[in-house]
Amino acid sequence: MVAYATPLVLVAFGLLLFIAWRRGRLARTFVAITVVLAAAWGLALAAIWTDYRDADGFVDCWPSCSQFQNAVEWALWYGPVMIVLLGVFAGVLGIVTARRERLSVTRRPR
Repeated sequence: MVAYATPLVLVAFGLLLFIAWRRGRLARTFVAITVVLAAAWGLALAAIWTDYRDADGFVDCWPSCSQFQNAVEWALWYGPVMIVLLGVFAGVLGIVTARRERLSVTRRPR
């Protein structure tokens, strides 16, 4: 289940960033997504440290992992990767915006 959900979540966040970029709210949306992913990572780490519902059992539970263990694994391993990938995507969109604005300023008629 996690193998299918991870790319879908990444694509959904990417589309959310693209829509926010088109509306001029790229920075705010990227910060919000980063906070959500960082909070999920922090909660997963806290669950592992406190051994909440055998959260650290995702390492050796296969094939009978619970959904909670799968969620902890996803947040711990894929959360930071998604932050980096979405950061690169947001950076590219920001560069495109900066170039567009610079070109529109230089092409104005006098």
